[in-house]
Amino acid sequence: MLGKHNDRFESVVDKLGNENSALVKKAVVAAVGAIVARSSMQQSIKGIFTAGAATSARYAFAKLSKSLAARLRTSNMAVFSK
Repeated sequence: MLGKHNDRFESVVDKLGNENSALVKKAVVAAVGAIVARSSMQQSIKGIFTAGAATSARYAFAKLSKSLAARLRTSNMAVFSK
């Protein structure tokens, strides 16, 4: 889920010196994901009223496509890193 920011995240976890870095990573990813999901949903709902339903639907489809592509890339990276 971190995508291009994974290297920065790894360096932060390393600096923490925590032996439970995998647990810390999961917790941070879940927390950030929840924040981003809520903000994205609010933005999409506001867009319906400001830009119109058709424009908002195109925007939402583009965002979902981008999200799916990122998840596929991340899952493929996980498979190759094992």
